[in-house]
Amino acid sequence: MEIKNILLIRLRLLGDIVLTIPTIGLIKKNYPNANIYYMVEKEFEGIGKLLPDISELIVIPRKMGIQAMLRLRKRIKAIGFDVLIDLHSGPKSSQIAFLSGIKKKIGYTVPFRSWIYDVKINRTQKKPYIHSVYNQIRLLDGIGIKVDSGNIPYYPEVTSGNFSLARPQSPGHYSLPAGHATEKVTSRLIGMNLCRNCILCIE
Repeated sequence: MEIKNILLIRLRLLGDIVLTIPTIGLIKKNYPNANIYYMVEKEFEGIGKLLPDISELIVIPRKMGIQAMLRLRKRIKAIGFDVLIDLHSGPKSSQIAFLSGIKKKIGYTVPFRSWIYDVKINRTQKKPYIHSVYNQIRLLDGIGIKVDSGNIPYYPEVTSGNFSLARPQSPGHYSLPAGHATEKVTSRLIGMNLCRNCILCIE
């Protein structure tokens, strides 16, 4: 499959955006010549600028009327994307996916919005629960990238100014959040821990 331009959508929040870094890395590894665009809301532009392997950050306002949506659609069509991957599939991101006009749209199976996506996976399943990192990586199956839960890449170390996203010190430190958490509350707490460590890097 040939991909020139790919659009990733994860509009918010800080921790959720950080957890998409392995997904971005896998896309770059498998499609090194592809331009990866990433869409966030204005409040999260700062963290968006730290993401590795991004060709361009698309920043949108949190509240968007019809005119703003039409301007965004025009911008998306001007770039000419081959694939859109909605890493959240929430109401707003689903609306953007629908209006984008991109031929191949990948997202989660969600009530009342699944029809928007050409390729979709189930977001939830019975135990064992799937952590967000692996859940997002599963979406990459739609572009031919298959990764099991025991073979997920580390976070790279990213530093800019007085902010740093630190790479885990050892495989053991990363193995639990990357794979299956035994309980839903454990998965949530691990995600919060990763977010907290990033915030502590701010001076």
